[in-house]
Amino acid sequence: MPCLPAIVTLHVLLQVSGLPDRYALGDACLDGACAGTALMQVRMAQMGPKPEKEVAQAKDTGSPETEPTRRIMFLHIPKTAGTSFVADAMLMVPSSVAFLDNGELSLLGTPHFRNETRVVMLRNPLDHVLSQFLECKFDWWGKRVTAGTDFPFKPGVYGGLDEWVHHFTNLKNTSVLGFEPDSKEWARAVSHNCYNPWNMQSRYLASTWDHYVPFSELQPDIEAARKSLQGVQVVGVPELYVESLCLVHLETHGHLPKSCTCGQQGPLAQISTESHYVPNHTISDLPDNLLAEMAKLVQVDAQIYVDALNRFEAAVRLASDRTGIKMFCEDRLEQAWENANSLLRRLHLDKESELQRMWGHVHVEVVATAAKQPGDQSKHQS
Repeated sequence: MPCLPAIVTLHVLLQVSGLPDRYALGDACLDGACAGTALMQVRMAQMGPKPEKEVAQAKDTGSPETEPTRRIMFLHIPKTAGTSFVADAMLMVPSSVAFLDNGELSLLGTPHFRNETRVVMLRNPLDHVLSQFLECKFDWWGKRVTAGTDFPFKPGVYGGLDEWVHHFTNLKNTSVLGFEPDSKEWARAVSHNCYNPWNMQSRYLASTWDHYVPFSELQPDIEAARKSLQGVQVVGVPELYVESLCLVHLETHGHLPKSCTCGQQGPLAQISTESHYVPNHTISDLPDNLLAEMAKLVQVDAQIYVDALNRFEAAVRLASDRTGIKMFCEDRLEQAWENANSLLRRLHLDKESELQRMWGHVHVEVVATAAKQPGDQSKHQS
């Protein structure tokens, strides 16, 4: 039985829920990217969090409010383990916390709530590019939206990847199918109705563009992306997925379970594994010349990822100190940094002073009020 188009699914969900159109999730979902996320958003919207304007109106009129005591807004950048992370986080956070998936909208395109806590996952950019290609090629959604386009479907796990990467690195500031390069239609057409891998992660932080982007926005404003990242309270990395979940547990509970100790299972007995029908793959399978071409697509993302790693390392080290639980393994952290520095070397950015491992100079805030191990009488300043 064929699936309903996501636009129909989303419309039905909104009608059944009785929610107004302001809860629609934007063009990314209307193109079929996240009908499942739409269902989650409808459920969470029904639970009570109201847009800031509506909350203000309720206060003005004296009408009663039934809101959760805490709202977590997850900035869901595609292919950063976001689907699994949301599923796991919703099992882990207290019942008084509304954990909201923003439906793969950009940060600037997301409706926000007063005093929300923001969470984002940022991934090694080369892995991220590969994952976008494989999603478009193998996932049921990717196959549907790319049907009828010139997406390079070829046999094998990586068949067509070389052509796909060169297609994007060779984009020109000229019309395509009659669409001008500053138009949404051009952005969609050159992306095969799927993803445009040009600096997607920094694009999500710095602009209103999400799955695809016009020619003028292929290189996002890095300072705008950095400013947005500074406004995110919890920064995780898929390469240290369990540790990232532990940071959310700490943020929402104020303490860490012993299972967040290095090498243990983390805050959940079992974590989600969403494959999106993609076969096993690894970036190490790819030839060096292809990796070099892929690196051209992520010059801004490579720098933002270093910022994210520094934020992440500062947070897990501070959390470990405050709680007495060593919540990360040094070798896993070292491997993440080695991969990041390898990409910087490809881009000849490894000597830049602001792109060094300098977590000790990064300001982070960690909520850890009741997390010391029994018998530890030491005090830590907030």
